[in-house]
Amino acid sequence: MEENREFLRYLIDEDIYVIKSDQLSQIDKVATQENIDNEQTGSDTKAPIPSERPLHFQGSTTSGVAIVVNNSNTDFLTTEEKTLLSKILAAIKLQINEVAVINLKDNDHLTQNLLKEMGIVRCLVFDSNSPLVQADLYEPINAMGIAFLKCNDLGVISAEVSEKKMLWAQLQKLFLSK
Repeated sequence: MEENREFLRYLIDEDIYVIKSDQLSQIDKVATQENIDNEQTGSDTKAPIPSERPLHFQGSTTSGVAIVVNNSNTDFLTTEEKTLLSKILAAIKLQINEVAVINLKDNDHLTQNLLKEMGIVRCLVFDSNSPLVQADLYEPINAMGIAFLKCNDLGVISAEVSEKKMLWAQLQKLFLSK
């Protein structure tokens, strides 16, 4: 592929990025006039790598489950929300330290692609206004190989028995049915 870079400058005016499968987080800029000139002159100037904002979350991604909340008054969860979430997760045979809890307050750059890169296969979104997933409340959808369930926030679920029932019905489908 090295010898084919020269002709690209005549065909494509935009920058081209090559993503190596073993290093998806690093992006090499190729086929710009500067890079071609540097190769010809032997200069060892490296193209800049775009910086990515880190994703801040609590817990782990080992279970493949993410919990997304939008709490502007706390880093992740209030004590009451953590207690309720722990009970919800226990009902589906998970513990809170096995899931990634992500607060949109500090992660407004969260996308479905980023969740996929993290190895997430199921995502519970406790934010009825979240732009992360376009779905009706308590109607699971599959996007990018991830099963999403959009719910009201944990405070609303805590206060309403009907919300708990709707959540439980969908959790059984997503986590407990085979």
